[in-house]
Amino acid sequence: MSGETLHNGHAFKPDEIDSIRTLGSIKAVPEDQLRRTLDIFVLRVGWKRMRLIQKRPSERMDDFERQLIKPLRKALTSLKQRDIALEFIQDDMVLRPWHLDNMKERLATFLESADQHLSLIRDSSRSGKAFDTDLRRHHVNLADCMFEFLGCPDLPSRLSDDANAWFLNSVRILAGPVFGRREERDGFSSLVRDHVDGYNNLKRRYLNGELQN
Repeated sequence: MSGETLHNGHAFKPDEIDSIRTLGSIKAVPEDQLRRTLDIFVLRVGWKRMRLIQKRPSERMDDFERQLIKPLRKALTSLKQRDIALEFIQDDMVLRPWHLDNMKERLATFLESADQHLSLIRDSSRSGKAFDTDLRRHHVNLADCMFEFLGCPDLPSRLSDDANAWFLNSVRILAGPVFGRREERDGFSSLVRDHVDGYNNLKRRYLNGELQN
């Protein structure tokens, strides 16, 4: 979370809630239900942000390989050494041969998965995305779902330079408790356009019969 304080136990100030209600044309939802829904929205996005690794992909790859993969590869190599293996066949000792076999098998399996994990981080570095782009996209998608749940009569608009860009303005207000300062909330214009374009593309394909069985 961004560290912003609660407002009478809720995530948004009264004027922000009024703005969201007005922008989304939310008329039939009682005040307490709207506050509760907005709080849940912030919890959903905030929980995802808490799990976000706030490092560049190159830093992630370096830390992951240096702190985890290399030591485990060294351990696996050591387990294959004769002197170490002999420790597992000594009488009246705790370690037994099956311990050695289990460790080697599990380490080898883990390292194989870790290499795939590292490859995915490497791919993400080539995309050039900011570390929180996917989180911001999740924020936009969830905002759309929430407005539909609240009975908003309007579909999201891709407008960004007009005072009537209700969806983008709502997304920015909703971003406050999680993304913090205003300058951190201005990276949503392109994501809103992508979201609306994606919806319009699916709608067009459906009307053309491309998505029907």
